[in-house]
Amino acid sequence: MNTKIKTLPATDERQYMIHEKFEVYEKQGAPIGASSFHYHNFYEVLYVMEGEYSSMLENQTYHLKKGDFLLIDANIMHKYHHIEKKHDSSRRIILWITKETLDQLSDHQMDLTACFRSHNYCAYHFPAYYEEMLRGYLLKLAMSELIEGQLAGSKEVMDRGYLTLFFAYLNLLCSTGEYLFKEEETISHP
Repeated sequence: MNTKIKTLPATDERQYMIHEKFEVYEKQGAPIGASSFHYHNFYEVLYVMEGEYSSMLENQTYHLKKGDFLLIDANIMHKYHHIEKKHDSSRRIILWITKETLDQLSDHQMDLTACFRSHNYCAYHFPAYYEEMLRGYLLKLAMSELIEGQLAGSKEVMDRGYLTLFFAYLNLLCSTGEYLFKEEETISHP
């Protein structure tokens, strides 16, 4: 099996999707491209695999550490918040997904977009077993190549399954509010 994770260099400044449904990739090091405020019409999930990462959403700064998740709703102003030398060893998985894609994966019992609107804060510390499970789905989505002998359409079916499982669990975990960053873990900029 010759699979690898899709990566983007830290210098990549792209803030738009190339694919029409979703994109998942890994970024390493302090980002250079996302240092000014921007927004997009799709959802963003950021997962810190290693090191630290800071992001400012509208008037709140979140200092994320290994294992933390940041959920960014569509059309929310945000940017990378630089802290010198602190983010050089950062490794993150970024997931961009459209509302239409999440709506198609949702059903009348569960709205998979709800996690982006469930609380005032959007950064989460999950217990290790939940974090590992979510991380596993993200890594499977980020695999860029088919497994040898795999049917051509099977990656799309598996991706749909991984996305559904990832967002179903993410919504269940976020709905409790139990794993949210505490107010003292954020910096407010009125």
